[in-house]
Amino acid sequence: MNEDYYINQINHLRAVIDELEKKNTKNNIYNIMNQTIDESFWVADLDLNITFVSNSIEKIIGYTHDELMGSNLKNYLTDESISELNKKLKEELGYIEKNPKEDPDHFVRLILSFKHKNKDMTIWCEVKIRFLLNDKYKPVSILGTTKDITEQKLIEENLYKNMGNNDEKLKKEISALKKELKETKAKLKEALNEIEKLKSK
Repeated sequence: MNEDYYINQINHLRAVIDELEKKNTKNNIYNIMNQTIDESFWVADLDLNITFVSNSIEKIIGYTHDELMGSNLKNYLTDESISELNKKLKEELGYIEKNPKEDPDHFVRLILSFKHKNKDMTIWCEVKIRFLLNDKYKPVSILGTTKDITEQKLIEENLYKNMGNNDEKLKKEISALKKELKETKAKLKEALNEIEKLKSK
């Protein structure tokens, strides 16, 4: 990449910081970074090209800050998550166009799966995003945080799996009880018939 590219990216990041610093204290970029110390903080343009990312991202998906800078966020997502992210971004853009001044700073929460650089596994992450708007309430970039929730996700999946196994076990027990009840009814009917025969003699 040429020198102009990096100059443009630096200018873009400065513009993002300036925009955030115009907001109230809770939206200040430095406060956001302090509040998300166990998460990765990133900024991307509207095409999802990464213009800034905190170093903590390496602990989550294995890629370093330098490897990620200038690349596209979609390169690290599974196909299913790319579709989910595109859908949500489209919805948010539509919402902002219709309601430009209504809560422009709200975050949208997504559960996305990332491809880890060094591990043959999917990393599940909680991703929170919001569009950064200019003074005309037009989106200029995307602010996001990424937090690894893989362990939590695996626990949930095991729980649902066990619940499913328990459901199957319960169904088998109910089926066995129904069969036993049917057989009991048949025996009872047979016994009643025998009693009626004895009465008629």
